[in-house]
Amino acid sequence: LQTTKLDERYQTDLKMAMTKLEPKRIYWEKTCHFLKSSYNANIPNPYITCLDFDAAHKQKRRLCDTDEQEENDLLQIVFSLLRVGEYSK
Repeated sequence: LQTTKLDERYQTDLKMAMTKLEPKRIYWEKTCHFLKSSYNANIPNPYITCLDFDAAHKQKRRLCDTDEQEENDLLQIVFSLLRVGEYSK
């Protein structure tokens, strides 16, 4: 009985978290804009230099702050979906 209530609460939290996802939206938008605007500029760049899914890890750099938070939110949602067995979403 407690497990069922926990599962229901978890599913509700997951549905609320999924409302943050916007289909057909550009992710890493701020980082992409930064890359385009500073491509030829001689500005020190603390951010990734290509939009590769593991660029931050490979380059030991980071995404822009807003994009970093969105990435974390997305990864939490993906992990949560896998945890409850929703592989098709």
